[in-house]
Amino acid sequence: MDQFENLFLNNQLCFALYSATHAVTRSYRKHLSEVGLTYPQYLVMLVLWQHQNQSSTDLALKLNLETHTLIPMLKRLEQASLIICEQDTEGKTGLNISLTERGKQIQQQTSQIQQQVSCETGLTDLEYTELRDKLENMLSTFKLNLARRKAKAVSALSPDLKQANSTRHTHVKALYTAKHGDSD
Repeated sequence: MDQFENLFLNNQLCFALYSATHAVTRSYRKHLSEVGLTYPQYLVMLVLWQHQNQSSTDLALKLNLETHTLIPMLKRLEQASLIICEQDTEGKTGLNISLTERGKQIQQQTSQIQQQVSCETGLTDLEYTELRDKLENMLSTFKLNLARRKAKAVSALSPDLKQANSTRHTHVKALYTAKHGDSD
């Protein structure tokens, strides 16, 4: 069994991250209830306090969420009179989201909550910043490696599938040319 020490629970980065994340979000959850926010709603409010008006699409991108996950959260924030959701008049970005006065007013109290939770971590300001930066770098590396794996998978398509795609492309181009004239 000693040959697989890399599989010991206390050697797992994923478990350390999971446990630390759970502790931090549990602390936030306790304190955020004072202002009527859940932790995911807090994340939405952070973006809105920083960037003011946002489209639901941009908000979802900034939070790494799917729009269908975000919309119910936005509706609850709107019901709590913290934000206003308006349909985009051009219909391009889904909803336009803006803060209400009440949404702006809870920013100061929420800032104090963030400071309290930061203190509960026991990290110095420098350690806090370094840890956050390392985690952001790690996430960027994971995203880059995922993109590379996807690109490699596409380039490793079987020759038959490549030929089928090439034939399909040629067929589609021939149809387009017949309909619209030669584009080359």
